[in-house]
Amino acid sequence: MIAFLVLESLLIGVFVVLDLLLFYVFFEAVLIPLFIIIGVWGASADRVRASFLLFLYTLFGSLFMLLAFLVIFYHVGSTDFEVISLADISFESQKWIWLGIFLSLAVKTPLLPGHI
Repeated sequence: MIAFLVLESLLIGVFVVLDLLLFYVFFEAVLIPLFIIIGVWGASADRVRASFLLFLYTLFGSLFMLLAFLVIFYHVGSTDFEVISLADISFESQKWIWLGIFLSLAVKTPLLPGHI
């Protein structure tokens, strides 16, 4: 029950932060209780393998998001949502940023062909 409460708290944190780096921290911190929940209380005999694969794939996939956030920080100089909303980022950079965030969320969701 504690793992589910920690997971819920971290998910609330994902949706209420106003900074990209804090969003990334909460987004990745969700993996820890998910790893425990799936590894301990999973339904099949391969639950430990499934929890490791979920952890590794989403951690690898979220590196694209971290790169996109670093590009935003490079262009704007801040990771605050209000400052970013006022910034002027070139359309070409926006396409690369979108692609990085999309790939990361496609692996986390999971969308085809990023699922397993």
